[in-house]
Amino acid sequence: MERPNWRWIDKSLLVMLLDESLTTHGGAAGVRDKAMFEFVMKLAPNLLHYGKPDYAELANAYEVVLAKNHAFVDGKKCVAFLSVGLFLMRNGYNLTATQVDATLIIFAVAIGEIDEAELAMWIHTNSARRA
Repeated sequence: MERPNWRWIDKSLLVMLLDESLTTHGGAAGVRDKAMFEFVMKLAPNLLHYGKPDYAELANAYEVVLAKNHAFVDGKKCVAFLSVGLFLMRNGYNLTATQVDATLIIFAVAIGEIDEAELAMWIHTNSARRA
């Protein structure tokens, strides 16, 4: 089976979406740790060198690191959630989870209650291919 042509997250778009969310819901905008942010943006594409990850594992790569680290001044859980939705959308999937369920899973990731494999399974269960 041939590998898909993945569409990666655009850094400037992710920052713009986070800034918009912070403006609406409160919080300080801006990248706090540029090196961490650059690392996160390269992590998912780098996974292709070590296997054949699927869409959930690639979305997972963005979410876990963003939720557990402080690449941004504020909104680490928000940007983690945005990254999943954005990656899925760019690659032909929709997140089907309720906002409450998505919020709970982001908190669980951020505090280490679930691991990467559990998160990938959650993404599989809570996403669908767009028609």
